[in-house]
Amino acid sequence: MFNRPTNRRVPRLRSLASLVACSLLSWSPAGAEPVSPRSVSLAEALKAAALLPDLKAAEAALRAAEAGVRSAGRWPDLSFTFATRSITARESYFLSVPLPWPGRGARIDVAKAQAAIVGADHEVARLTARRALRLAWFNVAAREDMAKAAADRAERVKATADAVGELFDAGRVAQLELSRARAAAAIAAADVNQAEQEHRVAESVLRRLLGILEVSQRIRVERPLPAFEPVPDLEIASAAAFARSPAAKAAEAKVLAAEASVRLASALRFPGLVVEAGVDKNDPTQLGSDRSIGVSLSVPLGAGPALDIARGERDRAVALRDQAKREIADAVEQAWRTAEAARARYQTLEKEALPAAQQAADLAQVAYREGRSDIFRVLDAERALAEARAGLAEAYLAWGVAHAGLLNAIGEDQQ
Repeated sequence: MFNRPTNRRVPRLRSLASLVACSLLSWSPAGAEPVSPRSVSLAEALKAAALLPDLKAAEAALRAAEAGVRSAGRWPDLSFTFATRSITARESYFLSVPLPWPGRGARIDVAKAQAAIVGADHEVARLTARRALRLAWFNVAAREDMAKAAADRAERVKATADAVGELFDAGRVAQLELSRARAAAAIAAADVNQAEQEHRVAESVLRRLLGILEVSQRIRVERPLPAFEPVPDLEIASAAAFARSPAAKAAEAKVLAAEASVRLASALRFPGLVVEAGVDKNDPTQLGSDRSIGVSLSVPLGAGPALDIARGERDRAVALRDQAKREIADAVEQAWRTAEAARARYQTLEKEALPAAQQAADLAQVAYREGRSDIFRVLDAERALAEARAGLAEAYLAWGVAHAGLLNAIGEDQQ
């Protein structure tokens, strides 16, 4: 539809950069195409987030963290020693039992806090994966409209150029008008190819995220496109982000982990206890078995510096939590205002600008055929029409990008 497609790139998961790069390099226009492209709805695309490697890795990390909580509550490993002699038949048995105190409760708290951090990271990975698929889907939708708009404009400009050619052959227009019309038709034809290439690139990104490895498989979005979703007030959205955002939860969990580490370091200032029991048997110098029991203490000489380190990490976590709140507030407000601006722009273009541009282009064609205008006004009207169509698709894409960012910041991407 449009002769000026943008080069706006779709935001992606950081760890999927190589995947997207491969999708761009592996595209081949000469590949065999299936008879009918695969239609993908937004809901279907979002379901594919569970299959992304990053999310699977986050799930595995969460399982490991949960196992770490169970491990923190277990008693330390026992040690058993057996010895015999080469001259006498004496046998020695020795058992060492380290006690989990001091610091067992604090150690469990640290493990639970670390599991909470990993849980928040898992939620971040889930939302980021869904956001990447949402953005890729909206980009394909916009590129489809842009490619169609470029083709429509090329057809209209070519028809105008053909009509000017007929008038030139009849001696009714100058060579300048014919050359200008042909140049505009050539540029519009080149724009069609560029728009199609960008459409195919957007398809390749979505195709890889969906796990479709066939290069020749075409993708199209299911229509009608989703309508604009209701957006809560900015104050409500910001409050929800502070309460439910994975970034806020992760920052809070890191503070709790740091505080638990301070308690653990404080508990580890006391000596550690190890209960030891042994028995000597078959000693020819004495009757019966010689049993022994004792307690050993481990003196924590480095406990003071360790406690200072833990306190410094706690203060750092508190400062980063405050910084995270500021970043969340900035992200929510930016996404909210961008989404509102894109929504207003789309509605203005759809209801006012595009119909007016269409009417102006049609009237310019009629005026030119009747000799009441020149070719330059016709081409200007066609360009304005193309820009209105491009702006319509770009506004919808901008809304999709901003809305995805808002859902990600709030932590409510549940579609």
